[in-house]
Amino acid sequence: MLSKLPASSPVPPDEDLLLSPIEKYQTIVEISEAVVGHTEREKVFTALATTLRERFPVDCTAITMYIPERDAFETIAIEPFSSAVDLYSGFEFPAEGSHSGWVYHHVEAVLAEDIAAKQRFPMDSVFVEQGLRSYAVLPLINQHGKPIGTFNVGSQRPGRYGEVDLEFLELVANQLALALDSIVAHETLTEREEQLRSERASLEEKDVALRQVLSALEREREEYRHRICRDVKEAVGPLLHRLRQDADGAHSERFAKMSAELEALLSRNIDDFREAWSRLTTREIEICRLIQDGRSTKEIADQFHLALVTVQTHRENIRRKLGLSGKGVNLGAYLLQNAGQR
Repeated sequence: MLSKLPASSPVPPDEDLLLSPIEKYQTIVEISEAVVGHTEREKVFTALATTLRERFPVDCTAITMYIPERDAFETIAIEPFSSAVDLYSGFEFPAEGSHSGWVYHHVEAVLAEDIAAKQRFPMDSVFVEQGLRSYAVLPLINQHGKPIGTFNVGSQRPGRYGEVDLEFLELVANQLALALDSIVAHETLTEREEQLRSERASLEEKDVALRQVLSALEREREEYRHRICRDVKEAVGPLLHRLRQDADGAHSERFAKMSAELEALLSRNIDDFREAWSRLTTREIEICRLIQDGRSTKEIADQFHLALVTVQTHRENIRRKLGLSGKGVNLGAYLLQNAGQR
C-alpha cells in the first residue's frame, strides 16, 4: 500500500535512470549478496548504499530503528548527499508526527514527490532546508511480520520517485530487513554469551572463595580431630597402662588389647588414607593435585596432552583406589579434606 504526497506539478523521471525489470532483479541479487554475512549494522548499510547508488537515483539514504520504550526512532545509518546536511547516525526523533512513525504504525510506504510544495510532516520543513525535495519511506518488516523500522531514500530533485519505483524499493527493504533481523539475533546472542561469561566468571570467583573457606574449615576440623585424639590418648592411655600393670595376667592382657584397639581406632582414618594414597601411580597423583586445585577434566587433558577419555579413566581408577567408587563423594572435596594426611 502507498500513501502519496502529490507534487505541485508532476516531474517525469529521467528515462536513463529507469531500471528495466531484469536490471531491477539483478540489482536485488547484488544487494542481497552485498549485505549477507555482515554482523554489524554499519557494514550492512554501507554495502547496501554503495550498491544502490550505482543502480538507482538516490541522493540520501537512511535507516531508522524503532525504540518501543520511548516511542521514538534512532537513525542507525545515514548517507547524506552533502557534508552540510545536518543529519547524522545516532540522531533520535519522536515517532509522533514523523514520516517514520506514520510508516511504522500503518505498515505502509509514504511517497513524497515535492515537499517544498506540500509538506505533510513537521520534519519535511527540515528536509527542505537541507536541500531535499522528494523522498520515499518504506517499512522494514522482520521475518515474523513485525515492523522494526524504516528504509528511507531521498533526492534533491522533485518527483524523482514514483509508484513504478516502489515495488523495487520494497524488494530492497525486504533484503535489508532480513539482514537487520539477522544482526539483531546475532547481537542478542552475543549479549547473552557475554552475560553467561560474566556469570561464569562470577561463579568461578565464588567457587575459589568457597574452596578457600572449605579448605580452612577442613584444616580446622582436622586440627580439632587430631587434638581430640591426642587428648583421648593422653587421658585414657596412662590409665590403661596403670590398670594393665596392676592387673593379673589375664586382665593385663585384656587391658593391653584395649590399649592397642584404642590406638588403632584413633589413627585408623589417617593410616587408611595414606595406605590408599600409596597405591596411586605418579600420573594419578599429578592428576589428583590438579583436581584438588579445581582443574576440569579438559584442562587436565590439555596440560598432559591426553585424550579426555584417558583422564576420565584415571579419575575412575583414583576413585576406586581411594575407596570412593559408587559413593556420592566429590573427589576434589575429598582430596582437599585429606590434603594434610599424605
